[in-house]
Amino acid sequence: MPNVAGQHPVDVEVSRLFASRSSRRHPRRSNATVSHLTYTHIFCCLGRKDSTFVPRRPDKDRLHRAGLGERRICFQGDFHSCQELTDCLYQNFPKLRNAGGYELLKTSGNTRNRQLSVIQCPNEGYTVQYLKEPTTMIHHSTIYIRPLQCSAWSRKGLRDLLTHILDHSHHVFFVERNFLFHR
Repeated sequence: MPNVAGQHPVDVEVSRLFASRSSRRHPRRSNATVSHLTYTHIFCCLGRKDSTFVPRRPDKDRLHRAGLGERRICFQGDFHSCQELTDCLYQNFPKLRNAGGYELLKTSGNTRNRQLSVIQCPNEGYTVQYLKEPTTMIHHSTIYIRPLQCSAWSRKGLRDLLTHILDHSHHVFFVERNFLFHR
């Protein structure tokens, strides 16, 4: 015998019993929140501009005490903007601002290899989208950040570099990513 809604009582009971739990407990919300895309990765800021190997445990402790070292960084926003990536790295590693730029590195070869190799920088600069690409071969490995012109924790190094540039500003030539000073 059908009920007032036009359904048989058995059909109503079967629908009630086998309805998904979430639909019974939580009615659907009409104003769903928009999810923001994020990218989380582990970065390790190296302290020296001539670092070529993965830091060992004592070196990692020293870097951590200096405000550098490993951090899990979560990026939000425009994945195609090199400025947003740089700002986020500077926010997490403030001493990197005074290092005269940076380059990103990864371990090369097998997992036991401690040698670092440069992640080639595209013409538009490093972006989150570029780091996510399979062609960079980064995947889940740590990305290392190496200062370009002076050590990240050396104020004296930065002061000497700026003094030299200002004193000899007409003798500064750019060679790829490094400065070449000529008298």
